[in-house]
Amino acid sequence: MVETHQVAIMIGNQHIPGSPFNISVPNRGWVQTVGKVATDGKFGYPWGLSNNKHGDFVTADRRKKRVTIHDRDGNYKQSFRFTGQFPGPFSPCDVAISDENEYFMLDDINKQIVVSDENGKMIRKFGRSEIHNPFGIAINPVNKNVYVSEYDKDCIRKYTNSGVYIKSFGRSGEKQGEFNRPYILAINSKGLVYVPDCYNHRIQVFNSDDQFLFEFSSTGYSTMRYPKAVAIDKNDNVYVNSEHKITKHDSKGQFICRIDSDNDGLTSPFGVAVCHDGRIAVVDSRNVCIKVYASQDIVFKGK
Repeated sequence: MVETHQVAIMIGNQHIPGSPFNISVPNRGWVQTVGKVATDGKFGYPWGLSNNKHGDFVTADRRKKRVTIHDRDGNYKQSFRFTGQFPGPFSPCDVAISDENEYFMLDDINKQIVVSDENGKMIRKFGRSEIHNPFGIAINPVNKNVYVSEYDKDCIRKYTNSGVYIKSFGRSGEKQGEFNRPYILAINSKGLVYVPDCYNHRIQVFNSDDQFLFEFSSTGYSTMRYPKAVAIDKNDNVYVNSEHKITKHDSKGQFICRIDSDNDGLTSPFGVAVCHDGRIAVVDSRNVCIKVYASQDIVFKGK
């Protein structure tokens, strides 16, 4: 998935120091599909998406009521179902993975967060007293707190990593710090919280003390429409799913590039995740698969 080109820079007839040098250019665009093959790993209606420490794709499948794990090559590994353990069927809509490799699964039917180890053994559950209609979950890497977006309550719930409720912030509206259907959120390495404010057509950004910092809404081509998920890479670049396309922005929201193309046929995309190797994975719900896009980085290697 990487092409190497040799580039020479000369002044007169002399190479500059380090010339010639190699440029490694990743293949652009859609490079892989996951979960489409008719095996045990075939999706029903995928929604939220994450990567574990092994680089596996970890997907919340609402229709099949399970969290499904595929390796980085797309091979099915295992699923978590929790059959008969709760009042209603387990119905995950999103999943976040802690630094300790614990899986925090957002169960929208039972209105709770289910935490398990990497083999699906349940460790704890919490949130039923507060959660109403959850859509997204994220873990703050700075303070380890757990954040849950509430779709119809237009707020963000906060918990400690162990499950103690801290507070909620936000309310219905169009002003700064107000929401109209928050979707699948993400948190960067500095603890900044990026919330897709879907029907206000913007991304709002908060610090770890829940204070509004700024918002952005440009996709480089037009104003953002119905953003439904964000993901963040190791350099704190932000990837936004809005109106059937995926765009890359810097940490301040400045548009960098579009990841997909019109020919890729993304239809009803939801969860987005950045793989360990820089590839961008997107849940394409209506096409019932994950589409994986090449890293946008270019690597220079001198002599």
